[in-house]
Amino acid sequence: MAFQIRDDLLDLLGREEDLGKPVGSDLREGKATFAVLQLLDTPAGEEVRAILLRRAAHGGDLARVQALCAEYGAAEAGWREVARRLELARAALLDLPASPARQELETLLDRLALPV
Repeated sequence: MAFQIRDDLLDLLGREEDLGKPVGSDLREGKATFAVLQLLDTPAGEEVRAILLRRAAHGGDLARVQALCAEYGAAEAGWREVARRLELARAALLDLPASPARQELETLLDRLALPV
């Protein structure tokens, strides 16, 4: 879940040159990602719902959702959720015996915690 929420946040808020792929594809596909779901519960919810339903087809739709993420803290909520999920995963790994496989999983968690 941490990976998916992180990936969705990067798709919405990242920079194409950093990611190597176009941003906003989830929005253009009509996917209600974590940040978008957060926005639906704000005063901008109806506007976001309309953008989602039209699959961000109007010029400026992506930029508007990005601005609303900043305004209503949806991005920050998403990053907090990523951190929370990473800590849950890290705690679950403690139940496994020390091994190269466990070390690789811990390394993966460390990498997911790094900014892009």
